[in-house]
Amino acid sequence: MTDLSFCARFVFVLSIALVYVGLNCSNAQSLQRGVYKKGIESVQIYRKGWVMGFPIIKMDSANQIVLSFDELGNNYNSYKYKLIHCTYDWKPSDIEPIEYLQGFQTNDLLDSKHSTITAFQYLHYEVEIPNDRVKILYSGNYIIQIVDALNEDNIVLQERFYVLDSKISSTAHIHRPSMAQFMSSKQQIDITVHHQNYPIDDVEQELKLVVMQNFRPDNPLTQLKPRFIKPGEVIYDSDSENLFDGGNEFRWFDCKNIYFKSERVHRIDAIGKYYHIELEPDENGLRKPYQYLQDLNGRYLIKQDGATDNGVDPDYVFVHFSLPMPAQLLNANVYVYGSFSAWSLTDKYKMDYNFETKAYEAVLLLKQGLYNYCYVQADEGGATMVEEAELEGSFWQTENEYQILLYHRSKSNRYDQLVGINFYNSQKRF
Repeated sequence: MTDLSFCARFVFVLSIALVYVGLNCSNAQSLQRGVYKKGIESVQIYRKGWVMGFPIIKMDSANQIVLSFDELGNNYNSYKYKLIHCTYDWKPSDIEPIEYLQGFQTNDLLDSKHSTITAFQYLHYEVEIPNDRVKILYSGNYIIQIVDALNEDNIVLQERFYVLDSKISSTAHIHRPSMAQFMSSKQQIDITVHHQNYPIDDVEQELKLVVMQNFRPDNPLTQLKPRFIKPGEVIYDSDSENLFDGGNEFRWFDCKNIYFKSERVHRIDAIGKYYHIELEPDENGLRKPYQYLQDLNGRYLIKQDGATDNGVDPDYVFVHFSLPMPAQLLNANVYVYGSFSAWSLTDKYKMDYNFETKAYEAVLLLKQGLYNYCYVQADEGGATMVEEAELEGSFWQTENEYQILLYHRSKSNRYDQLVGINFYNSQKRF
């Protein structure tokens, strides 16, 4: 065999391997937020110093991401945390950890504390990223996994966070849609991306735009196409694609104090050593006209009145939800939904229909705090179709927060850089 024929065969085999790897990457599953171990509660991720903020930090800054969670019981379990760089649509990136991290990809989770004088005993775990064990070198989307220290294939939970290398920006105009069929129920967001001082050779191929409403991972716009491309500007203003359901203002309740009833609490009972909070029955939002209510846009705050440490002082309480309905819905399930449920459809948050009270009911174990929630209807078969408007109504006037995330992958790059984030409100700009 000549050297030339050997080289030709090597190049052919290598090209087939690269195609195979590319197909594998394109077919990879997106990494979702979620809890995969029983007893794990109150998962929160945020930028340090801003508990109600979004989990976004800037490259080369002193910012840190905080991930915290509780595990019910008294037994200490040994965990590790692992960081994974992802594409703009949350598939594992085709780069190695040694490229995007300085330090080890997997490290011991060392910070844990026992709860104080609480009826429900639990351990509270926290980790801050970056730290003296691991630094982040690339911008983009990141998954943090908590895994069993004795078997790292056992994933305990997964959360998402973002690292920004700000290079471009956007402006947005949020308004009532112009198309008649959407005018009463949806909101339109027109976006202009500005990159005058940052070259993008092929906008349609290299620039990815993700638009989120209230930082929800369940309904982002990810496939918007530009209508106009100008020097230094890209305009997205489709009348039929740049649309979100307006939804309704979130329902809420306050259980920061379990000795006094807040406005939305019907009664508080101590049964044995545990507290039960029965909320006022909720009305079906579909039948009500729009009414403005200042809310947290689906988020929740862990807090106990008078606590010195909201990680370990608040107790867990049983919260009773009730949504009166004259009859059980056919071929559909109803869920309590919000950031506290990770915006996910799991049996833990599914409601049961009570034929005696003629209401959907659920009892959830929740840590003391201030909660936003809504009710959603989902397909009974696969539980994949979320219909919030069926139970809450949807109005163009609703106050919502919008996040515009801009990703760039040039032809010389093998990963999606996060090069811009802007925040807007349907009633005012941040």
